[in-house]
Amino acid sequence: IIVSSGVPIESKFSLSQGAFTVKDGFNTDGIEVSFNIIASDQFGNNATDGTQIFFASPESGNIGHSCELSDGACSVTWRSAGNRPNDGRVTIIAYTSGAEDFDDANGNNVFDAADSFNVSSVQDLPEPYIDENDSGSYDIGEFFVDSNNNETRDLSNSVWDGPCLSAVNQSAICSGNTSITLSDVARLILPDDSARALVAQYDLGNGAGWQDLDGAGTIQTSTSANGLSVNF
Repeated sequence: IIVSSGVPIESKFSLSQGAFTVKDGFNTDGIEVSFNIIASDQFGNNATDGTQIFFASPESGNIGHSCELSDGACSVTWRSAGNRPNDGRVTIIAYTSGAEDFDDANGNNVFDAADSFNVSSVQDLPEPYIDENDSGSYDIGEFFVDSNNNETRDLSNSVWDGPCLSAVNQSAICSGNTSITLSDVARLILPDDSARALVAQYDLGNGAGWQDLDGAGTIQTSTSANGLSVNF
């Protein structure tokens, strides 16, 4: 008997983008980039048609609010607009309701006592967020998906969350929530295309000195048997 819920799972929820660097995106409004979702269930089959995928771009830009899966895929368009972050980096998040992964040891396609669910790994999901300051962890004020509307970013709950399948298999464990918010993030780079003047001096005896006439950066230099390396 094949048991399939058709809901997306975290490891098979994939976000891709039409471009990584948005030429003129820092200074020009309306430049478009596509963001594309492919979502599969635990068998790698298409997630259910009509499943709604939501998007957010809180740091900068304008993005379609959502799209609906058809044959496991859908897309929205991001457009450059509004204030730009000083570092020119913009993170987009896509999210939807689905199920956490688990290791199906007995191959019956339901989470039961024979299976394992690693609460210390990425299998146990907290509410997703955007790491706007690149600190590696959530900081107050950063965007997060408040799945239960309690105005607090909730951490993982140490139990498997997904559809309860006890109606089709009595061994199924249903101690967690019947769904979890899955997410994936992508990053855009908005280059500043304004001209800068740089001058560097190189001395075979003492190494390289540098000067940035614009005052906004540095030039790092090193020497080797292959010559001079310059990194901006």
